[in-house]
Amino acid sequence: MEQEENIKEKVRMMFVQMSKIDFTPLFELDRQLSANPSLRSEFVKDPLKVAEIYGFKLPDSLKEEGFHLRCIDTDNRYYPSEKVPLSNSCKRMRVKYLGQERKSGLEQLLVV
Repeated sequence: MEQEENIKEKVRMMFVQMSKIDFTPLFELDRQLSANPSLRSEFVKDPLKVAEIYGFKLPDSLKEEGFHLRCIDTDNRYYPSEKVPLSNSCKRMRVKYLGQERKSGLEQLLVV
C-alpha cells in the first residue's frame, strides 16, 4: 500500500507542476515543425533543447520523471520514434513505470 500511495502522490505533484507551465511557446514550435524539415531533424536529436529555443521551459523535476516532447506527422509517425523517448525516460524515472501516458497535443506536437 505504501508504494501505491507514493505513486498517487507523485502523480498528483506532477499534475500540479504541469498546471504551472506556460505551453504558449509550443504553438509556434508546432507551426515551425510543420514548415521546416531541418528544424524537425534538430528536434529529433533533442526535443527539449529545441523547445527551449522557442521559450518553453519544462521543470527539471518533470524531466526526471520522464516527461518529453514528440512530433507526429500526418502518417502518425513519431519524431523521435516512440521507442527512443520511452526507453530513455524509463531509465530516469524514480518510480516504477506503470505504463501510463498523458498526451497533450497541438496540431503535431505532443507533451508526453
